[in-house]
Amino acid sequence: MTGHTLCGYIAGLLYTRELAYLDIADLKPAMRFTSTSIIAQCAMIESGMAMGILPAYLAAGKHLLVPVLQPSFLLRRSYWLSVREDLRRHARIRKTVDLLTAAVRRERSLFAKGSSTCDTLAS
Repeated sequence: MTGHTLCGYIAGLLYTRELAYLDIADLKPAMRFTSTSIIAQCAMIESGMAMGILPAYLAAGKHLLVPVLQPSFLLRRSYWLSVREDLRRHARIRKTVDLLTAAVRRERSLFAKGSSTCDTLAS
C-alpha cells in the first residue's frame, strides 16, 4: 500500500482490541487520517481522500467504493448486542433489541461468515 493515503481508527481510543486491524494488515506506518468514527472514515474513503477498511454492511450499496484487496485480505469480526439484566424487560429496550435483531437477520448476507462482502480495503 506504499504511496497510498490511508485512513483508519485512533489506536489509543479503541474500546476493544478486536477492532485493532492495523497491526494485522501492517498498515500502521502508512496511516494519514484517523477518526474514532467509522462513519467519518467511510466519508473520507467515499470522497476519495483516502483508502481504508470498512465493514461490509457499511460499504454495501456504495457504488463509488471498490474492493482492492479481496479475497487476499479479509477481516472477520463478531458482533454482540448486550443489555443490562435490569433493563432487558423494559418495553422500549425490548423493542430496540427486536428491531436490531430483525434488521441483522434481514441483511444476514452482510454479516454471515464466508460472505463475499466481508470487511475490505476500499477506495
